[in-house]
Amino acid sequence: MTRFVKFLVAALGLLLPWHGAITVFLPEEFRWWKELVLGMLAIAIVMLEFSKKKRAPLAPTEKWALGFLAWCGILTIFNSDFETAAVAARYLGFGFFAFLVLSRAKNVENNLLEIFTKFFVPAAAASVIFGVWVKFFGGADFVQIFYSNAISSWVPGQTIPLWHETENFVRMQGASSGPTEFSHLLLAATALIFTEKNRSNFLFKILFCTLFLFGIFQSFSRAAILGSIILFAVFAFQNFKISRKKTLAVIFSTIAIFSGFLFLNKNLVQNFVGRSGTIAHFSRPIEATKMGIDAPLLGNLGKLGPAARAKNLTEKNDDRAPIAENVLADWFAQLGALGFLLGIGFLFSLGKTVKPRFLGFLIAAFLMMNLATIFEMTPIGITFFALFAFFQKSEKIHTK
Repeated sequence: MTRFVKFLVAALGLLLPWHGAITVFLPEEFRWWKELVLGMLAIAIVMLEFSKKKRAPLAPTEKWALGFLAWCGILTIFNSDFETAAVAARYLGFGFFAFLVLSRAKNVENNLLEIFTKFFVPAAAASVIFGVWVKFFGGADFVQIFYSNAISSWVPGQTIPLWHETENFVRMQGASSGPTEFSHLLLAATALIFTEKNRSNFLFKILFCTLFLFGIFQSFSRAAILGSIILFAVFAFQNFKISRKKTLAVIFSTIAIFSGFLFLNKNLVQNFVGRSGTIAHFSRPIEATKMGIDAPLLGNLGKLGPAARAKNLTEKNDDRAPIAENVLADWFAQLGALGFLLGIGFLFSLGKTVKPRFLGFLIAAFLMMNLATIFEMTPIGITFFALFAFFQKSEKIHTK
């Protein structure tokens, strides 16, 4: 059974960077592969744990995650629009479910991080190479017909576009469903390279990191670029024994170097500064918070985000709907004060239990949570929560 667990974790790592390509090139049923893998993994873990007389107790982070999922379930069951609420609860809670499953799996088999890394990193690198082929070497001519027929679950009424272009700059998406998903998965892959203990194959690590950072830059995701800066700064501080007094100097130097490179190119300046100044990323979290204040106990589950878009598409042939653009505001708006507190409790508990060398990823993830509702993009939610599970300390259940 433990071999089966390892196989499923390997499959998860291998396929997550290619979720968009799976959606585009394979029949509709294959888009549900991640639900199938995590479902089988959950069953396997339950069977392993209950086959032993002594089991590890729930960690604090697991209790918070379980509470979050339970509250999502309660609000769904008693919601007058059960179907829309269930879709919204899936988007909000699927990462927590992945965390709970993989956190327990880590107790059963403690080398799952190495297995996940072994498959996720090469798959992410292959996604970048695929993106380079499409953008720079004529691959677009071959894949054009496939992308025109693929529906995006994130924007229900929209097909997955082959080109994401802003101000004459084509944003690379690799084998993902879009540049945002692509860049955030590459950031996770970079974090795995940065934090990997094995110092062998140093040249390969440098090559992988260079490839991932190139992909992040080509995606032109503002959040992922800023997350990369934070990840690099924290990693430098931890590994080069920089004194605490010099921490800010390292961070500001990194930002200065990046800014200098950025502002050498007028086109990049227009993209980066222009897109960063959009008022929506400030106004939408405020509007979502107001919705939460209007319904602080039971929230507004399914009234914003992709679930609301899907409902509006069906009923009004128009998939426009409010979106929080901030994970914390989204929790409050859709799940009320209790859901918000359960999510915050999880993050605080995770911050106390995460191993020090993984702190940079946690800080970068928290930054990006406040810039977009990234966890509702299911591959990002699964990947980030998987790393949360692997990066925390845990008790072990010894199995034969």
